[in-house]
Amino acid sequence: GIRNVAIVPNPMVRATPLAVSIEKDGVDGEPSSYRYQWFVNKIAVQGATASSFDTSTLHRGDRVHVVVTRSDL
Repeated sequence: GIRNVAIVPNPMVRATPLAVSIEKDGVDGEPSSYRYQWFVNKIAVQGATASSFDTSTLHRGDRVHVVVTRSDL
């Protein structure tokens, strides 16, 4: 399973892509894949489904989060 998901770097650095850091619990040993959906100000960003996110369109005060969904292979 997943123990923790973090967005890096934290704090965000202007013009630096964000990425997802996934810490697995290491218990099940099953191969997994992950799906991503990035959000800005609680709105899903169309096409932003990779493990990294381009920050070039963000503005001061924008809030970013990502939803990670695990699927066993």
